[in-house]
Amino acid sequence: MPVSISAYDHNSNNTTLDYLLHNSATASLESLMPADNSEFVTQGEPIVVQVAARVHGLVGTEIATVQYLLNNDLSSPVTMDISGTLASGMVTLPAVASQINIIISLHNQNGELITQSKIKVSIASFTDIPVEVMRIEPVNNSDFIEPNAPIEIYFNREIDLSLLSVQVRETLHGKTYLKDDNLGEDYLSSEGYKLVDVHRNLMPVLGKTELNPGGTGVAFYADKLFGFNAEVYVDVMYNAKEISRSFFSVRELPTLINGAVADQFGQPLAGVAVEIPELGRKTITDGDGGFAFGYQETGEQVIPSGQYSLTINKNFTTPNLGMLSTKISVQKNYGNQLERFTLQELDRTIAFENIRSGQINTLVGGDLILDLTQAKVLFDNGRTEGSAHLQFLPFEHIGTNMWPGAVPLWLYSSQPKGVTVEGSTHLTLKIPKLSGSYNYINPASYPYVVLVGYNANQEVIEPIGVGRVDNNKVVSVGSVNLTSLDFIGYAQVHQNLAETLISYAQGELSLQQLKAQLQAAIQGKG
Repeated sequence: MPVSISAYDHNSNNTTLDYLLHNSATASLESLMPADNSEFVTQGEPIVVQVAARVHGLVGTEIATVQYLLNNDLSSPVTMDISGTLASGMVTLPAVASQINIIISLHNQNGELITQSKIKVSIASFTDIPVEVMRIEPVNNSDFIEPNAPIEIYFNREIDLSLLSVQVRETLHGKTYLKDDNLGEDYLSSEGYKLVDVHRNLMPVLGKTELNPGGTGVAFYADKLFGFNAEVYVDVMYNAKEISRSFFSVRELPTLINGAVADQFGQPLAGVAVEIPELGRKTITDGDGGFAFGYQETGEQVIPSGQYSLTINKNFTTPNLGMLSTKISVQKNYGNQLERFTLQELDRTIAFENIRSGQINTLVGGDLILDLTQAKVLFDNGRTEGSAHLQFLPFEHIGTNMWPGAVPLWLYSSQPKGVTVEGSTHLTLKIPKLSGSYNYINPASYPYVVLVGYNANQEVIEPIGVGRVDNNKVVSVGSVNLTSLDFIGYAQVHQNLAETLISYAQGELSLQQLKAQLQAAIQGKG
């Protein structure tokens, strides 16, 4: 390769020499590791460094060596292994703070130098490197941190724990859970966590700081949970000098929903599917029939306030049990305790029957006639007909709140729950025998009974109209306010109320007046 070199003086005199350069090297090498300008830290011990280079143009007899140059002193060469095109070896650098050149050399079999490569590195003393925080968790300005989260701090080198100070302060004005039980309080005496109002302003948080294995990190564990919605400030001091300051926010209070499911006998039901469709939350009941939502969820998943649907045993997932769909009211950031829900155990010998709007439906082998010629039923998705399972239940198996002035001895329970009725209906119910006789409901003494049905809004079985006892049947007379298929039945009331029932049947009383007089009769009796 031709090269020209020109020289000039201040008088503009110049001279030029031409050279022809010829590369006589038969091979070349490219350093791979360590990287140029790498820094190594010593704690007073020599540093063993792995060195590697890529070699090109080998004929197979070459020898690669590595050594270091420090203050014009060249160390003894160390032979490197050559495998294919890779040369590798180890060099031991002295434990002194300095700039060092690592020299990789390639010689032929006669010891003649073919080519060289230099890598500049530096060595720093451990005691000369200032301690710095490389990472802290929770990270600065982070949100939704759990109240039991530790504070983890990672440094650029090993530290002396005695020189470290982690100062944590908390600000909170609002509600959080506190546990004031004494350490070691037995379970029966413990009161557990309580939701209370607290006011803290940069209050120091006590805790312990533990050194992680390797000595380059620590974890701070608070003695008590951080408050929900708290602002937490973290200052890290080392050797009386502040090296880090950060802040994070604790998640808001969770929204908890607790409930339970039992059968009509009051026995808890385990393994039953429960879901809140609007929230996409699903669970199954535990061994005690309990279910819960909102636990072990992150701060981003807090359930908001609102009215939600609660569905139990949807689509009869557990075939021997009925299903239930109801509305629940949820308050955000609180523990919402729901009532115990009752799921009816289904008699599998009873088949599902089709119920259709706009016609007379003869059900349960003719024991219940539901006249919907002027009304319609609404199943899920707005369907005006569908299949239902109607089962005769005695009083002790009903398991639902009842109107105090009209408590039935029995009634029909329909599945699925939540099928609504709109319009004018007419009912005929066959009277079952009691101890093999109909004498208990003598028409001469009790010519009228109160028809009862389910009020989904109030979640109670209440009066919906009046029925006349005729030939061992109850036939509705007057207006019937049937709004749900969930429960249908009748209740006997005292003979003194016979005129009241007749007045309703003749349209002289409203349903609200009928209910009021039934309730007044019970209160007067008390």
